[in-house]
Amino acid sequence: MRLLLAEDNRELAHWLEKALVQEGFAVDCVSDGRAADHLLQGENYAVAILDIGMPGFDGLEVVHRLRKRGQTLPVLFLTARSNVADRVKGLNAGADDYLPKPFELEELDARLRALLRRSEGRTQERQRLGELEYDDEGFFLLRDEPLSLTPRELSLLKVLMHRRTRPVSRQQLFDQVFSLNDDVSPESIDLYIHRLRKKLTGSGVRITTLRGLGYVLECGDEAATQAYDRTLLSSARTISERLEVRNSRLAVDVPWVVLDSFELNMNDRLYYKVVDPDGRVISGYDDLPKMPPATSRTTLYPALAWFYHTEYRGQAIRVARLLQPVNEDNVFGMAEIYVAETLQSRRYLASQLLFSSWVSQGLLVLLTLVLTAWLLRRVLRPMRQLSSLMVRREPGLLAPLPELLPWSETRLLIVAFNRYIDRLRGVLSRQERFNADASHQLKTPLAVLKTQVSVALARQDPALWQESLRAMNVTLDDTIVLTERLLQLSAVKGKEQGDRHFTPVDLVQVVQNCCFSRLAQARSKAIDLGYDGVQQPVTIEGDDVLLGELCANLLENAIKYTPAGGTVTVFLRVDGGAVELSVEDSGPGIEEDQIYQAMQPFHRLDNVGNAAGSGIGLALAGDIARLHRSHLQLTRSETLGGLCVKMRFLLLT
Repeated sequence: MRLLLAEDNRELAHWLEKALVQEGFAVDCVSDGRAADHLLQGENYAVAILDIGMPGFDGLEVVHRLRKRGQTLPVLFLTARSNVADRVKGLNAGADDYLPKPFELEELDARLRALLRRSEGRTQERQRLGELEYDDEGFFLLRDEPLSLTPRELSLLKVLMHRRTRPVSRQQLFDQVFSLNDDVSPESIDLYIHRLRKKLTGSGVRITTLRGLGYVLECGDEAATQAYDRTLLSSARTISERLEVRNSRLAVDVPWVVLDSFELNMNDRLYYKVVDPDGRVISGYDDLPKMPPATSRTTLYPALAWFYHTEYRGQAIRVARLLQPVNEDNVFGMAEIYVAETLQSRRYLASQLLFSSWVSQGLLVLLTLVLTAWLLRRVLRPMRQLSSLMVRREPGLLAPLPELLPWSETRLLIVAFNRYIDRLRGVLSRQERFNADASHQLKTPLAVLKTQVSVALARQDPALWQESLRAMNVTLDDTIVLTERLLQLSAVKGKEQGDRHFTPVDLVQVVQNCCFSRLAQARSKAIDLGYDGVQQPVTIEGDDVLLGELCANLLENAIKYTPAGGTVTVFLRVDGGAVELSVEDSGPGIEEDQIYQAMQPFHRLDNVGNAAGSGIGLALAGDIARLHRSHLQLTRSETLGGLCVKMRFLLLT
């Protein structure tokens, strides 16, 4: 960890720097307030230690300028001013802690670690990853034995431990491990990584190099955990799409098919809970444990999501927590969605969930009806004729309303209604076409299942039964993936016709997160998956979740159709006022005369071999690209020889 020490007494600053370096800190030392303020504006520190009585700016002025810039860096005042009034003044100025001189080095070290824990959202110092543990005294234990590390190795391993399972770039490690006075280059990080890898050999904990992303400290079972977390998050996202406001109250309707679509292992048991912005449980299990306060938000997925382990009803469970913004009909804030699954039995939930209080909702509906009736009688009398016309109207009639009402207050309503009818006709027409295509695609796996069952029932052969059951399991998995893709495609089609609620999105972060989330899939085929592009943030306007799905689909297709031992690379280049995203692989590619067919939903080409697929991936990616005012361009990769999928997005100015 890198810290700033601002102390005008050079002798004290010299020995303090030595002591802090021995504890694993990288220290930048200055002797006046102006230099400290300058460094705080341009450098990245974990904590700052400031003297109050310094030349130039005093410590109080440095903290005032720091907070005025909106920086939340933890600050410790280390000063000879020890009376209560000075302490109160320092803390009120914006400092996080205050230690008067003289002091003990052990107390200074403990206060610094406490500041770092609070700034990182941790309640205790002890952290564990497999057989590697970071203890309360600031040392590492491996298999419960102290791990011998140099101060540099200790500092580097602490950074990786705090960011465990998440990639850290070489430059980020260099900034945290070395001070400005160290005459070394960022490439020296590779030497310390090599030394740490040798010391961690055989422990199950490893430091992995991710091409274009940096280094990550991970344990052997992290890949399986990430795949399991993705399933939980998919369920939570599906539930969030069912949220709606009814009579100024948040409600949710969770049918069985929503949860069943994501439950691949029918031996697991699934729990969920939905909490409205006022903290009321509106659906699900009221007593499902809340998230521990020290849990960090995941950076692997483009969502406000957290994952944690806990116990429920005597069983260990894994929980995904998702925040969903709500802003409709006087309901504002964040709804919380919890989805949990048992780690031992994985049986699907067998009873439908109850809604929250019907009495309060009934009273609200009754009050709304009374007020509406009074308004209709007193204010909206010209609407009665229109109401009568609408009552007599056939339910399935989608013809526009005639211009029968002369009043100006109703004309705009009729115009709006007719426009809505036009849109509704278009939506129903597209939905009918989509339903027909989806029905056609689902008939094939259902026919396969029917045939497999018939073959198994026709003979009293246990070996044949086992073979049929295994085949049915594979068919069910493929059908579930097909259904999920169909739901995604339907959701994107709906958004194309609705309002686009876009926000600024860092495309670099979205792409890097997708590369990291697909790493396990690539490793299973010994495929070299990497990122080659800009590292600084690139901001576009869009939907971060859909952009994540776009990248995920393209990467999944590239990995699926690339032979084992091949290469998949994601490129991101800024070109003028736009950014170009491309995914290239060393697979068979797509011939030019087959590109149009490949972009159509439910079509698969002849060159895919035995690779399983639904024929929806590229069509879904194309729809998401069009939603973001772009389009997919399929060509032959000049560098890898396989398929190259390109698209361009306008930069947010």
